[in-house]
Amino acid sequence: MPQTNSIEKSAARKPSMPATAEHAGEQQSGALMQLPLKLIHANPDQPRKTFSTRQLEELVDSIRVAGLIQPIVVRPVNGGRYQIVAGERRYRAFEALAAADETYKTIPAVVSGRTDDEMQVAAVVENVVRENLNPIERAQALRELRDRLGIRSYEDVAAKVGLSRRAVYYYVGLLKLKKEYQVAIKEGKLTEKHGRALAKLSKSDSAVDLFEYLLAHPEINGDQAIEIATVLTKMRGFSAEEAHKYLGDTDVKLPKPRIGPPARAEMQAVRGLKTFLKSMDELERSNVDGADRAQILELFEQSEKAMANLRDAWSM
Repeated sequence: MPQTNSIEKSAARKPSMPATAEHAGEQQSGALMQLPLKLIHANPDQPRKTFSTRQLEELVDSIRVAGLIQPIVVRPVNGGRYQIVAGERRYRAFEALAAADETYKTIPAVVSGRTDDEMQVAAVVENVVRENLNPIERAQALRELRDRLGIRSYEDVAAKVGLSRRAVYYYVGLLKLKKEYQVAIKEGKLTEKHGRALAKLSKSDSAVDLFEYLLAHPEINGDQAIEIATVLTKMRGFSAEEAHKYLGDTDVKLPKPRIGPPARAEMQAVRGLKTFLKSMDELERSNVDGADRAQILELFEQSEKAMANLRDAWSM
């Protein structure tokens, strides 16, 4: 029998269930029932956007042999119908089975009276914690959860879904990557850690070089990619290939130092101000913790004094 996930792995025949319910109003919250598939529809805000055909086929085989061990969770909606809160993949497996066997025209379900917000949290938790969302889908789900619930910080999101604050920031940070990088992560060509490595280099030429190098060398894991990115941030003259070699042999010759006069102070000011304006555009204000916020505000005050002195000098 094909290997299945932990939700369906125990072997047991379908238990006998209460009589089928045709109307949502007849049921109390928390009731375990046998619901007709035709009365159930998916949650349009389901965080999972794609379903693995192979994993779905494995689940179908598991249910055919062992039955459904964990019921889906639904909630009543208008018109005597139900909306899935958790278990859309199990529902899809029953749909596939029902095409050839009417035994599967109904599915074991727990009826829950959750609100829209509660349902969204449940759907995100179901997928983020227990299912195999790809990293980009997980990041989108976490961001949508924050927006839907009006949560100001990702710390609160982390608390709701049971992830660490650092993990949530890592995931959401993937959404700042170039679209082609995100597509590669969605397709499984790169992992979440590969994405973090690319994020360290932002949108620089080094990021493009590292992206192409990682695609050409699938044997490089996420931790190694982060190490390569760290080298590239410190040794600007390196290519991704050179950085990788350097990690394996520290005798690799470093790039030649820049030759020429030091940069003029006015040009350094121009570059610094451009970097500052760019960082302000990219800064997610609600995600800055207290210590970083205090440091930024202190630097703002110093900058304002420096700018005032410069204006006074130039106005004379």
